Order: sequence, then structure tokens, then C-alpha cells
Amino acid sequence: IFPTTIKNVDLYNNVAPPLLNAFLNGFNATVLAYGQTGSGKTYTMGSEAHTANWRDDNILNDNDGLIPRFISGMFQSLIQRREEAEKALLQSVDGDKERPASSLVDFQVS
Repeated sequence: IFPTTIKNVDLYNNVAPPLLNAFLNGFNATVLAYGQTGSGKTYTMGSEAHTANWRDDNILNDNDGLIPRFISGMFQSLIQRREEAEKALLQSVDGDKERPASSLVDFQVS
């Protein structure tokens, strides 16, 4: 239970990192918002984050809830994992002159 004054970013930082890590390792992850009508469940979870609030630089704003933050964190983690795998692959074939490392890597992020 968190105080009513907690900001979405602070709530996210308190509950999401272990769930995100577990999710990316193949486990189910659930966050449940429970409360009476008008208590802020929709705002907290993030369905109040409309595309009109979306910025071109993909930076979350203060009103974005847990779901947009989780999705953003998921993609950031996947990009980081891809970069780490690419680096490990390049290091593992560095001495193989018959097959250049660049030919083994075919990743794109759009």
C-alpha cells in the first residue's frame, strides 16, 4: 500500500523492476489496482496516457502510468540485451578471419 501522494514514477520504481526482470525471463507478471470508484486506478495504471500526450522524443511525462512505463522499460531492456548479445557475439568471433563478425549480426531497430 502506497500513500495517495506518491507520483507514478516513484510507484513504478518501487514495484516494476523485479516484475519486468521476471517477465523478460519468461514468467508472468501482474500488477493489480484495486479501489473504489474515482480513487485513481485508471490514472495510476496509465490508460489516461493518450497519444496527444506522447512526445516525439519518446520520453514519458509525469502523467504516464505504470503500463506505459512498463512497456518503455521493456523495450529499453530488450535493446540493452540485444546490444550485450551483439557485443558478446562480436567478441567470440573476433579471431575468426574466414567469417567476419559483421556478417553474423543482422539486427535493426526502427
